[in-house]
Amino acid sequence: MRRPPEPYAPVLALLLTVVLGCEAGPAARATPAPAPAPPPKEPAPSAAPRRPAPPELPGPDRAFDVTRLRFAGTERTQDWLLKQLQTATAVGFKPVGSTSTVFRTNLVGPINGAFKASTRERPRGPVSEIAAYRVARCLGMSNVPPAVSRQFRASKLRAALHPDDKASWPEIRDRIGVEEDGVVRGTMIYWITDLTELDLDEPEGIRRWSRWLAQDGELPADRRPLAASVSTMIAFDYLIGNFDRWSGGNARGNPTATQVYARDNDIAFPPALSEKPHGKLIAHLLRVERFSRSFYARLRGLSPACVELELSRDPAGAPERILRPGRMGALFDRRDTLISHIDALAREHGIDPVLAFP
Repeated sequence: MRRPPEPYAPVLALLLTVVLGCEAGPAARATPAPAPAPPPKEPAPSAAPRRPAPPELPGPDRAFDVTRLRFAGTERTQDWLLKQLQTATAVGFKPVGSTSTVFRTNLVGPINGAFKASTRERPRGPVSEIAAYRVARCLGMSNVPPAVSRQFRASKLRAALHPDDKASWPEIRDRIGVEEDGVVRGTMIYWITDLTELDLDEPEGIRRWSRWLAQDGELPADRRPLAASVSTMIAFDYLIGNFDRWSGGNARGNPTATQVYARDNDIAFPPALSEKPHGKLIAHLLRVERFSRSFYARLRGLSPACVELELSRDPAGAPERILRPGRMGALFDRRDTLISHIDALAREHGIDPVLAFP
């Protein structure tokens, strides 16, 4: 059952209307005076339209095959990566980050993973990663790292812990909250080997890409691929409710600075967005006035059926275990608002300037 829109979705719709100047002026809203009686045999004059007809935007795209998607910058299909992440034997765990609940995991085979454990503070963080990845598949995105449910016995995790971290096991064990059956549940995520800091989340970096994505901003030809990638990531973050992208270190890309990776999505799909996080999402979305045409078409074609099918392919089983019904409804409320935002921009500036990227 679709839940009512989030409390701030109407605020965004109103804000977008005011900012983009789509509201008709007072003259257009005024009721026209009755026309004088026409001469015999002449048709009465027709009323002027209140606003221009909507532009002929691309229709929904449902034709692509998600099973053939490759991960950005590689020749490996995402389905192959998922199988490796799910089945390859784990032979080493190294805590990374500040919380010691994410482990760089050495897997037997050609790839490695990041095992993100469920914690008492963020019990649904790992499944949010899975939900974000599955929605990205429905949108044909190649830059969200594959993520799949996985679990390990705490004894195995401890035994394979990096020697430098063995003394920290009691603290780690307390953080990850081992369950009564001795199992640590979480998500295995593809480890990106060429992750590069691009300074996109620094103040000057934000000003730079904001100019690229503004209708009146200069967009150098050699920055178009990166600008397109940032644009889609910001739209994707609004869609999934990920308000923590620009807090530091979550907007890295490839060494050639042509692609940004939309990773670390563990706070996505919150049960409700309060004013402050929703304001963050709006602030970044309003910086974007240039979008990908293919992303827009797939956004229009996004359906609960595709999301539910993708979620059902995870070993966790029932889709509602990963994305609860209320959060699914909120996802599609934000989808509708995002489409309205892009449509309003197209009315203001034209289709081609707004859908400026492939």
